[in-house]
Amino acid sequence: MTGRLSWVSHNRYFLDCFVNKVIEVKAGVVTEYEGNVAEYLYKQEQIARRQAEQNDAAAAAVDVDDESSRDNRKERRRQEAQRRQERQRLAGSWLKKLKEAEEQVEAFEEQKVELEALMADPQLYQDQQSWNKVSSDYDNCTRRLQRWLECWEEAQAKIDEIDAGLNGG
Repeated sequence: MTGRLSWVSHNRYFLDCFVNKVIEVKAGVVTEYEGNVAEYLYKQEQIARRQAEQNDAAAAAVDVDDESSRDNRKERRRQEAQRRQERQRLAGSWLKKLKEAEEQVEAFEEQKVELEALMADPQLYQDQQSWNKVSSDYDNCTRRLQRWLECWEEAQAKIDEIDAGLNGG
């Protein structure tokens, strides 16, 4: 032995009288501290206090960031609501026209499919009067569908223009 003594005791005051070095084993790491047990504990308290202050400062920074991001989210929501209201004000009539055009296009497309099904029936061609009516209805349907598609395109173009203006584009 090299003159080192190892003592294990739970009485710190007893050990403080003759201990001049403390060895800490924590998480598989051995650290040696000069001084007695009281000095070691004092150093550990200082380290813990500094760590707590750093954690508190970090938490305060996070709170400030949270509050700031909360304010930012609130402001973004307010701006988005404002943008929606402005869009409704500027594009409201175009949005109504667009909706009406979409409904009409859908109705005429369905009618066109039905007429095409009738025209696919060979029996239709046996009756000249029926053929003329279905053919005329088909032509009218196709023309009206085309007009409503043009209305839809115009309304959509105007809405896109308004949106681009609102989004700074």
